[in-house]
Amino acid sequence: MTTKWVDLFKLILARTSDGTLHWSDTADPDAFLTSVGRSKIIYEQGNHIPGGYSISILSGEGKTIDSFDLVDLSRTTGLDWRAEGEDLFNSIRRRISGADEVLDEILDRLNSGNTSEQ
Repeated sequence: MTTKWVDLFKLILARTSDGTLHWSDTADPDAFLTSVGRSKIIYEQGNHIPGGYSISILSGEGKTIDSFDLVDLSRTTGLDWRAEGEDLFNSIRRRISGADEVLDEILDRLNSGNTSEQ
């Protein structure tokens, strides 16, 4: 276990929240990918993963060089990270799908009384 994992997870949360970390879909509907420099980060959800979520770090050549899950973070800090893990996953999914933009448009139209398709 390493405190670098905790630091990395906190920064991923912050940079995803402020929109500076850009995620994309993968072939797996329960995994997302982002790049930082030449390295890549995969954030994955699954029942087979301790704590429900994991982060894998890939080198520029695509090799997995490190990985950890929320149980690893909990062992390191003594805290439960599941709520943050779920929030991060849902935030990434909403951003990729454009859900917030669609909801904003619907709210704007309903507030203005303009419900036509123009």
